[in-house]
Amino acid sequence: MAALLVAIYGIGFVILCAYEAGYGILQFSPLRARIFAVGFAFTALVALPVAAHHYKLAYYGPLEPVLRNTDQAAKNDREVVLACGFIYTAFFMAGAFSLLLLSVPSAKSDRWWHGVLFVAGYCACLGIFAIIGKAFASHPRIASVAAFLTCCGSAACIYLINERTFALTLWFFTCGVGAQHVRRATDRLRFALDFRNWLFAIVNVWIYVAMIFGTVPPKLGGGAPTPVVLYLNRPAAWLDSTVASASLLDETDQGFYVLTPGKNKALYIPRSDVSSVYFGPAEEVTKSK
Repeated sequence: MAALLVAIYGIGFVILCAYEAGYGILQFSPLRARIFAVGFAFTALVALPVAAHHYKLAYYGPLEPVLRNTDQAAKNDREVVLACGFIYTAFFMAGAFSLLLLSVPSAKSDRWWHGVLFVAGYCACLGIFAIIGKAFASHPRIASVAAFLTCCGSAACIYLINERTFALTLWFFTCGVGAQHVRRATDRLRFALDFRNWLFAIVNVWIYVAMIFGTVPPKLGGGAPTPVVLYLNRPAAWLDSTVASASLLDETDQGFYVLTPGKNKALYIPRSDVSSVYFGPAEEVTKSK
């Protein structure tokens, strides 16, 4: 249990430091409770595709013949088909959790035909996977190539309808493929010490930091900027007034890291320069007045 807590804390530290570094924040203080929340959220999300593989819920019905196939000559092709088929489980998990996790509005297309293409393409890809499941025993190599192309087509259809859901689907997919890869290893210690396997973990964390972490609310262990209204003792840089509306990135005992409108780097405001803070959008302050 102690090792698990240390691992969760270490993961949270890496994710938070990497995310804040994108805004120019270089604070490496390990004594922050938020780090554990970030690591716990990441670990809990990773556990979903891992549990799907463990309880054999990773693949939908038409791929059942591939899952039961025991031909050793087609082992590699079988792994490719099953890995590509996990895209649908990843999309289901992403769709179920996107409403809860993603607080930043997604860029949605206002073209109606994008929705039509999504439905048509998604159903067509499902049908192709059903054909792959039936034809795998006789043509495993062709089935693996077709599965890869169909997986790419399914991902393109998901991207058409919602970019945030696509990002979460891609991340769940990489986690599932990684879990499948770990399950195949007979010597887990040698697998963990092989530096070639570290690249996959690094890519997985990078996708989470670059595409997902910044859209998850802080109360759920994410890093989405929180709208705040700062009441300053005197005007600060980039702020012409003592009442400033900004987005809070992080808070320490010494001050606040905020993102001001029109800037893509953080502004640090010492706590001594702030008389009070309203944790909410400026529109709520106007309404209350």
